Amino acid sequence: MEKEQILHTAQSLTHDLLPAKEMGMSGAWIDREDEEEKYQDLKEGLNFTWRFKTLGEMAEAVEEAFGKAK
Repeated sequence: MEKEQILHTAQSLTHDLLPAKEMGMSGAWIDREDEEEKYQDLKEGLNFTWRFKTLGEMAEAVEEAFGKAK
């Protein structure tokens, strides 16, 4: 599998999503702690496509997207 086919899903901006961008991967951010201020400080070093408050919210979005694809 190529890294372009992987959606890196994580909660930590500094420990997960910054390194993911350095490796050329995009991702989904689970923003459980409402870290808008931290995001604003780091946004130039981030590359995520999706932002959710919970994994459940992400699962609902995936289910909706795949449901529409049928």
